[in-house]
Amino acid sequence: MEAAAKASDTALIDTAWQRLLADLAPAHSSSNSNDDAAGGGSSDKSSSSKHPSKEGYQMAIKSYVTCGQYGTAFDHVAELESIYKGSADACSVYQGLGFFPEMLDTEERLAAAFAQLKTRQEQQKAVTTTMMNVVARAIARLGNTEATGKVFDSYGVWGLSPDADSYNTVIESCAAAKKLAAVEGLISYMASKGIQPNAASWNLLMQTALKIGDLKAAASVVDRMKGAAAALQDRVARRGFQIARDQGNIRMKLVFAEIILQSNRLSQIERERLQGFVDRERMRSHQQQQQDRSSNNDDGSSSRSNDNGSSQGQRRTYDAWRPGQPSQNGGQRHQQPQQQLEQQFELQQKQQQQHRGNGRHEDSWRATDLDQQQQVSGSSLSKGLMEALGSS
Repeated sequence: MEAAAKASDTALIDTAWQRLLADLAPAHSSSNSNDDAAGGGSSDKSSSSKHPSKEGYQMAIKSYVTCGQYGTAFDHVAELESIYKGSADACSVYQGLGFFPEMLDTEERLAAAFAQLKTRQEQQKAVTTTMMNVVARAIARLGNTEATGKVFDSYGVWGLSPDADSYNTVIESCAAAKKLAAVEGLISYMASKGIQPNAASWNLLMQTALKIGDLKAAASVVDRMKGAAAALQDRVARRGFQIARDQGNIRMKLVFAEIILQSNRLSQIERERLQGFVDRERMRSHQQQQQDRSSNNDDGSSSRSNDNGSSQGQRRTYDAWRPGQPSQNGGQRHQQPQQQLEQQFELQQKQQQQHRGNGRHEDSWRATDLDQQQQVSGSSLSKGLMEALGSS
């Protein structure tokens, strides 16, 4: 099926899908015959065996999207939701179906996909929240916060109720604009509506905070998740550690490492490695503090004696790169590259904070305010698509 998609051969994809269904059908019939012979009805297991797996449906959907057959792709999305409605991950546009909005990466593709939703409505086929989430996230990824808000506000017109991923699409558009206040406000707002933020919600908040250098907001994400499942907290903390690592943010790596260590989901090897990292960073932090105190003391004494000050200055230069050498007040010297890194980090943080806006209003994400407050620089959606969104 994947090879057929690469060749843009829709007929071959159809054939592969029908063959898959045919291969599953005999097993289902045989299972029913055995159950009848035993005097029992068909079990849930035999009933589910006639359906392709979640991964099978996702492969088919991806193949049809690759060929631009969005109508057929949405048909398979409807089947996936019907069969695996208990699996939120399988139907999430941030997990199992994440590829769908990501592949609608041009205005033309997005407009064609949205047109198929209008066609489904005209044909009286079901248009689901997941399908609208596909369009909303695709618009958010194209960088238009206003249009994302329009789609979100149109859910009710389509007879749909937004879910966590629906809110996440607006959160993602605000995150792209580095609007931390809007992201925080939306997460609070969705919770007030009885819709609990999921892993994608918290990850987007954390990414936004780290992107603009707000370490306090990033570190508070896990605290705000209190009451959520331990597995979800661990998952978000691990994601935060990865983001901090990619950004070279040692301080936040340490914060998230300490949170992860509180989890019981670590293997022994993972725990030992992570604990070793935490211990090393704590020692470096201690060394830095001792070095700062020593430098202040040395600067004070140098004014009393030039010769003595010169000698201490030479010793500081000699000791600065030797992590194991004790300072005069009993502390330890830290490596010079680490000191430079800390200074660069502090300077970067101050510069980033100068660009942050003031005020954090929970409703600042609303579509009526998006044009003035949070319009993301980037490609605007075509006039035709915008008009279609407005008329839906």
